[in-house]
Amino acid sequence: MFQSFSTFTSSSFCAGLNHLLRQNAWATERLQAQAGKHVSITGPAPLPAIELVIDARGLLEASPSPDHFDLRIALNPPALLKIAMRDRNALHDIELSGNAALAAIAQELFTRLEWDVEEDLSRVVGDVAAHRMANTVRDFATWQRDAFQRLSENTAEYLSEEKKLLLGRNRFEEFAQNVNTLQRRVEDLERRLAALRG
Repeated sequence: MFQSFSTFTSSSFCAGLNHLLRQNAWATERLQAQAGKHVSITGPAPLPAIELVIDARGLLEASPSPDHFDLRIALNPPALLKIAMRDRNALHDIELSGNAALAAIAQELFTRLEWDVEEDLSRVVGDVAAHRMANTVRDFATWQRDAFQRLSENTAEYLSEEKKLLLGRNRFEEFAQNVNTLQRRVEDLERRLAALRG
């Protein structure tokens, strides 16, 4: 009997995440205290839901359609993009609902869980080559992150300074001060009018 696509996706997700959990002993220890709890992860269509349960070892197993979920994690498209870029600000775009302790652990896993790519590569190409390859990947990832940040800053500067489509911080603060000044003057005028009428 074939697995459903959702069950297959959940099983594949668990296999990958369990590999990371085994490399981070602190993470399995934290999850052991939540054994038996069910988690649902949903993303935008057409992505299938990922449904899993935490086992006694602090690892994950696919668990389709339980009666209830202790934690629901909803990912929107910006969150998926930020997760792919390893941007920790993705937490702002992730909706967590349910068990507070389990939600705190999920947030900790997202911010602290690290893939020891060097260890995995060393099994295939040896220690020295794995070290060099991992350094190359890390340097590329740093360059990519810096390039994305520079592009974002340059785009914001272009839109605010060249095209005047966005207000720069100084112009926004000046505008806010002008609005406050105008509001005070209107209030003073209303008081004078009220005094003249009285």
